[in-house]
Amino acid sequence: MFRMKTEKELLRRELKKRLSTISQAHKSRLSQEACALFLQNIQLNEFDVLLSYADMKSELSPGLITLRARELHKSVALPKTVPGTHEMNFYFLSDSQPVESQLKKGAFGIREPNGSQETLFDAETYAGKSICAIVPGIAFGKDGGRLGHGNGFYDRYLLRLKKQCAFQGSRLFLAGMCFGFQLRETVPMEETDACMDAVICENQFIQLKAVSLHQT
Repeated sequence: MFRMKTEKELLRRELKKRLSTISQAHKSRLSQEACALFLQNIQLNEFDVLLSYADMKSELSPGLITLRARELHKSVALPKTVPGTHEMNFYFLSDSQPVESQLKKGAFGIREPNGSQETLFDAETYAGKSICAIVPGIAFGKDGGRLGHGNGFYDRYLLRLKKQCAFQGSRLFLAGMCFGFQLRETVPMEETDACMDAVICENQFIQLKAVSLHQT
């Protein structure tokens, strides 16, 4: 266990250093390429809900995917941390307002939706539906492994979400998104770490699980 934690921290340190050197212009171009590759391979019409994210400075932006889902009138939700904990929830965006106008800086300076009980995404209300989640990370393996920032927000949430979806027959598809240099053959994993069904960067799309056809 200690050796694995050390491997994780060394990889995080290496990649965070490289991520800090990326210009916003370069990030913007690679984000567009990664989003285009995602949309070429994944049909958003197959899903009822998109769980996206508001990118940090060092993350690829899924903005074009979020925009496309809104154009298709899909329900779109973004994460918001629970203050004082290592937990988070997703909250739906309003269709009638631009995305940026619905966000404000929250924990770690990350943009988060305002969030209210009325806009909370609850997987229990989506029994039998199809959910696609785009997941950021520090590194991803070509086998679907994911290395997060170390705080466990996504791992805790995705573990809970997977259990809920399995229990109620919902279809969940997890797509990791990263820069090409963050993609490794494998990354150190623990039992509580979430595995992806696909990994996307600006020049590669790796699909490890088929997208189930939407059923009505």
